[in-house]
Amino acid sequence: MKAVLNGGFLRFLAMTGVCLCLSGYGHAETHEERIRLKQQQTGSQVRSAADVRCNVPKAPTIRVLPQTAEIKYDYSKSTAELTARGSNTVNPYAANLDTTTGGLRADAPVIKSSIKMGTMTYPTLGVGCMWYDSVVVDIRLAPTIFIAKEFQQEPCKSAIVGHEVKHVVVDREVMNKYALEIGKAIQAAVNQVGAMGPFNTSEMSGYQDQYIKHVQSAINSQELLLTKEMRVKQGQVDSIEEYERVGSFCKDIRKNRR
Repeated sequence: MKAVLNGGFLRFLAMTGVCLCLSGYGHAETHEERIRLKQQQTGSQVRSAADVRCNVPKAPTIRVLPQTAEIKYDYSKSTAELTARGSNTVNPYAANLDTTTGGLRADAPVIKSSIKMGTMTYPTLGVGCMWYDSVVVDIRLAPTIFIAKEFQQEPCKSAIVGHEVKHVVVDREVMNKYALEIGKAIQAAVNQVGAMGPFNTSEMSGYQDQYIKHVQSAINSQELLLTKEMRVKQGQVDSIEEYERVGSFCKDIRKNRR
């Protein structure tokens, strides 16, 4: 699915994954503002720092790109090995051993962001301006489903695989939902700031770090909500009824293991 926010209207286009492509800043430059910006860029009519008016030369590009790899399957581990892997996982919700079903999925979303600032300086005046040039967020899922060696007889094996696939589907659905929410949060954060400056050029680096953290904070807040919702949704998959359903396909195996 692809989502494009254009003039406040959100459209959805079917495709693999979700690409949220936004243009920040609801305010469009007037003709007079464009003339003034051109004059500042060429140095005309800017005789002192007081004459500098910071503007945004173009709307920033905001892209949120969720991608999910094909599911990998691993049938080489024993129940004991999967139990150890599940208990040692860094991510408490994304890798989980189903002791009832004998399966495990490792499917932690990895979120990376790149925030770039645009700048324009006036060396003779010792000041400069900044704006958000682009914000790109990549969200990646690389799911692996493990089925313990002891549970690979049919129909048990297929029942376990089907159960673990349900977990992966939930991960993907939540990821796509929060790709949209992350994009909206970024746009709101960018619009809140607009053009920045003028600053003393010696201080611009410090201010730039602050403004990057401003947008990163918006991303992080949505990532926390993603994590919370993923825990809840995954718990709903692991209902008593679901465990009983999967367990009914594996009862003969469990009898033999006693």
